[in-house]
Amino acid sequence: MNKKLVKEISLGFMMVLVGIFFWFAVHEALSIEFTFDTLSLVGWGSLVYALIAFCLLLGFIGLFCTLVKTRWMIYPFLFLTCLTPLVFFQNGFFSLFIIASCFLLLIGYQKSCQEETEARYKFSITRSTYFGQSLIVLILLVAVSLTYYVALEDEDQEGKELEQSIVSLTTDSLNKLMEEKVDGYDPNMTLDDWLGNIQIQDTFQALPDFFGNEIISSDLEAQIAESAEYQQILSEAEEEAKGQAISELRNQFLSQFEIEAKGTDTINSVLEKFVSNTVGNVVTPYSKFIRPVLAISLLLVLRLLTPLYIWLTRFFQWLIIVILKKSKFIIIEKGQKEAEIVKL
Repeated sequence: MNKKLVKEISLGFMMVLVGIFFWFAVHEALSIEFTFDTLSLVGWGSLVYALIAFCLLLGFIGLFCTLVKTRWMIYPFLFLTCLTPLVFFQNGFFSLFIIASCFLLLIGYQKSCQEETEARYKFSITRSTYFGQSLIVLILLVAVSLTYYVALEDEDQEGKELEQSIVSLTTDSLNKLMEEKVDGYDPNMTLDDWLGNIQIQDTFQALPDFFGNEIISSDLEAQIAESAEYQQILSEAEEEAKGQAISELRNQFLSQFEIEAKGTDTINSVLEKFVSNTVGNVVTPYSKFIRPVLAISLLLVLRLLTPLYIWLTRFFQWLIIVILKKSKFIIIEKGQKEAEIVKL
């Protein structure tokens, strides 16, 4: 078999494999559950992994479109590259749209790369692949966003996940604020203990003054104070009074914030229920808009990074060209070209 043909087939297969590698990276990135708090090392690793795969795919597409000249080989490999999302995502109509739009754009991009290469006197992979590259970036980002849109679960489930993320972030923030502003606050203490610390000091601070009134003489007061039976009765009375006061305060508290909880529930869980009710009232009416909004937001965020994609793609293309030249896979020779000269 002709060496040139073998090399072109090799470039085609490398492009297809990098396409599979890219969509695998997208699949892994979309499978990770990100929170609003922090992105884990695994999450950051998956994003960097997907970024490198994306730029490698752009680089190999540019190399293939520039270096491969055999017409009957170009279209099959470009089409196979467009089919690579189906390995991990089967999105019905969206898959057909992604495949068709990518294939048509790649055909136009390939012609642009070939024309630019033939028009230049000195070979430059970055110049040959420059025109149309931004459009290829855009269509791939649209494909990723559509894939993300379809990969999302049903609207109600996605709304619950978003709501839970907001609730978790808000609850943690409120707990930190309470710990800074309220002495002795602990999110793990029970609701009754927290209400008791707030209310009991004010409610029962006047109890010792009972012995100082004029109804009981000082002698009788001293005798009663020394009585162990009295101390027990007083202690039981105080506990009963505290319990009644806390119960009444708890009912008022739960009624005011329209939540259900027990006195043994932790403050953190009670606070989470309150935040959940509040957030639910805001998120639920707009749950059907969550998927498109998230998909469009992802597209806009990824679009802002286009200069980074272009720069990394040029770097990878330069690196691959250097490797191919060192391995004698490609050879750059000097030749003569005829050019039209316009004179007056």
